Amino acid sequence: MIKLDKIETTLKVVEKVGYLLMLYRYVGSKSERLFPCLIGEEAYSVWLRHKDDDSFTHATLRPYHMNRVKVVGIISKNGQITVETISRIEDPVLER
Repeated sequence: MIKLDKIETTLKVVEKVGYLLMLYRYVGSKSERLFPCLIGEEAYSVWLRHKDDDSFTHATLRPYHMNRVKVVGIISKNGQITVETISRIEDPVLER
């Protein structure tokens, strides 16, 4: 638990598996850009950012585009995951 000026925030560490895709976010605005998105195997999607990347290049996550990955990170109130670790994992579709 972290206390910030009388505001208590609980950080939740999550582990998710899915396919990372670079998708357009903020379409139609001046902020429109490619953003990493994890498409989960349980039919959910969640936006990602890596703890060491800026929000425009996503240099750490970009090489994982179109790969099946496992991410471990901290999920925010809005559902975005700040990725601590990411790794490629076997893709059952391609291995057959």
